[in-house]
Amino acid sequence: MKHPLLVTAITISTISIAQKRDYNFDAHWLSFSKAMLALELTGLYTLTAYPINARGPMDSDPINKIDSGHIVAALKKFLPVDGGVGDGTHEQMIESRIIINNKDYEYNSPANMRVGDMQFRKIKGKWKFYFIYLNE
Repeated sequence: MKHPLLVTAITISTISIAQKRDYNFDAHWLSFSKAMLALELTGLYTLTAYPINARGPMDSDPINKIDSGHIVAALKKFLPVDGGVGDGTHEQMIESRIIINNKDYEYNSPANMRVGDMQFRKIKGKWKFYFIYLNE
């Protein structure tokens, strides 16, 4: 015999997860991750809010600005570095997350999203890359 309360709880739980998912961010991430891995400047330019803020891993680290003319150099330093959370290098983490999983949505808000050491913000209804943690 099925337990109606259990079925209802599972259904509500599934609906809650679906409501948290932002398919616009999923589309942004797919385009952004491809452009980032290829260091494709045109794609990065349209998906990024320049200048982006960058700082080290500590809250007390100074924030620096990276403009569009320096983004490729910064990403060349960023991609081969270990992210420190068991996902390997930043490049490996990005390659393994072609599709954002529900876990990535758990600690983010409707207008801010963090994936690894990168943060994204919804600006005028569009997702933009705006912050990076550089572990130099």
